[in-house]
Amino acid sequence: MIVHSDIALPGLARLEADLAPDVTIIGGTVPTMLASPILDRPRMQMTARQYLAWVPEVGRFLIEDGRSIIYAVEQDAAPEKVALFLVGRMFAALLHQRGDVVLHASAIEVGGRAVLFCGHSGAGKSTLAAALVREGLRLISDDQCAIVIDPQSAPMVRADGRQLKLWQPSIDALTLGASRQAPVYASAGKYYVEPASGRASTLPIGAIYLLADAVATAAVEISTPARADGIGLLIANAYRPGLMRRMERSAAYLHAGAEIAQHAGIFSISRPKQFVAMPAMIAALADHWRQIGLSG
Repeated sequence: MIVHSDIALPGLARLEADLAPDVTIIGGTVPTMLASPILDRPRMQMTARQYLAWVPEVGRFLIEDGRSIIYAVEQDAAPEKVALFLVGRMFAALLHQRGDVVLHASAIEVGGRAVLFCGHSGAGKSTLAAALVREGLRLISDDQCAIVIDPQSAPMVRADGRQLKLWQPSIDALTLGASRQAPVYASAGKYYVEPASGRASTLPIGAIYLLADAVATAAVEISTPARADGIGLLIANAYRPGLMRRMERSAAYLHAGAEIAQHAGIFSISRPKQFVAMPAMIAALADHWRQIGLSG
């Protein structure tokens, strides 16, 4: 997906080619209310083709038809903070308008398919993806995975050109200091990290792993939840579940979960707390990929 923005968006890859954009982000006049909203909540309104949001001390945002975001910043709002909301919550709302399913996940390519790692903030999604990229795999997306559900094909993950977002201890442990970029705004010690390689096209989903909280165990364990439980866990890992519900997308996520479960495996991972267990984690995943036919 090609985005044209008149405000810098840290953490996103820049294209030098002059290509027609799929999405435009531009500053302008944003209304305080929508005409005849079908959903009217504090600080947000929605019609069939518009989503209006107000973020105190940041600005107002109008998203239309899954193709444009118009923003109006509050006085003294830092551009970096505005950009964070644009590429996070607002872009997720735009993807909802386009009919995508958005998971809180990072994704890499394995054997020509997308492998996703889902989990709450701090679960280790980005660190695991970074460790696997360091092993030679390619990054598809980080933190926010947009999934296209097409009845004519398997569910697909959009590549989004995002850089990794890593805490300094993870950067140090993975010796990625040379790839460290600008700090993430308002997150002391967290930085954007340029991956060694990326992917510029959509890929079918091969597997989704749900990262359980790290536990005091000596082994990495990969299990397969019951189908209904797996779908439920997938829905629980939507990117900003409240946004999903407010935009009346719960039924779409349930359908998407069933489609994903039909075409790809949904698994749960528990692993030790210590970072030194990362090699064992990578080895367990590589073995599992061989078992399910993702790699030779």
